[in-house]
Amino acid sequence: MIAFTDQNLDSVRKVINKHLKAASEELGIKLSFKNMSYSDDSFTTRLTGAIIDTSQILDNGVDLSQYKNEKQGYEFECQMDDKLPKDAIGKTYELKGESLTFVGVNGRMQKNNYILVKADTSGKRVSKNVFETLKEIV
Repeated sequence: MIAFTDQNLDSVRKVINKHLKAASEELGIKLSFKNMSYSDDSFTTRLTGAIIDTSQILDNGVDLSQYKNEKQGYEFECQMDDKLPKDAIGKTYELKGESLTFVGVNGRMQKNNYILVKADTSGKRVSKNVFETLKEIV
């Protein structure tokens, strides 16, 4: 590497994330970082460590403690619409053949703000109308 760029920082980020995941598992804590600032010859990032609340990790591996804001967003939605199931958070639904866990609502988004995820935090955003049609997997 001659200089740091957006492109090569993506590969640096992937390598760091791989090693942070291994370190997290070994230490029993969650290690993460978000934004990176850089110049030609250096980069800076903030490393965050947190105790893992295992009571918030579901059997399918989804960690609900990562989605506190989304949970609050859904609780607010439930206050506005009494037809919504109050106990939907943490339940698994099928969407286009995938099993996804509902974690809440992103209140900052106008459309497709109902968040469904997999254990690896990948997932889908759907509208309220779509969410209401999903079938819970028991």
